[in-house]
Amino acid sequence: MRFSLLPLALLGVATSFAGTLAMTGSSITDITDTSGYTTGWAFTTTGVTVTALGYYDSGKDGLLDAHDVGIFDSLGNLLVSATVPNGVAGTLNADWRFISITPYALGAGSYVIGGYSKSSDPITITGTATGAPGITLGSVIRYVYGGSLAFPTFGGLTYLNPNFEFNAAPPVPEPATLGLAAAALCLAAFRLRK
Repeated sequence: MRFSLLPLALLGVATSFAGTLAMTGSSITDITDTSGYTTGWAFTTTGVTVTALGYYDSGKDGLLDAHDVGIFDSLGNLLVSATVPNGVAGTLNADWRFISITPYALGAGSYVIGGYSKSSDPITITGTATGAPGITLGSVIRYVYGGSLAFPTFGGLTYLNPNFEFNAAPPVPEPATLGLAAAALCLAAFRLRK
């Protein structure tokens, strides 16, 4: 019977991470606005990897329009964006529909997330928001009118339309785990030479 330490060593090094909702909301009220606008909220983080961008789905029955969602740095530079499709194509998590993106690392700092609407889907105007661990919410009253996704700079009501999912920065493996992995790889290489 052959026994290899390789699977055990790799198990110690490889870790899977499930996406976390950046912000959760409660007591949300929404209205319809007939103008194009970007609404959003500010936040700070100690460092996360964004895995999906989402837009609020009032009623959880599908979005009427597709929505561009993006994360900006504190100066208004767009860092990452995606279009959340209309209907039920996006993955529903709580009250938001999400579209996966190529993972994007946000370093420690201040950011603003914005979501554009053409006016068919309602905007959130009241409610309470709570940031996930690693996310500190700033102003949730940011908006700007316009014809496309833009940096929301004005204050107004409570806007919880855009959201994102993230993974916390992965932990650094302990030296003992790395040593076990190296020993298992050496043993595997030695056995292959026989």
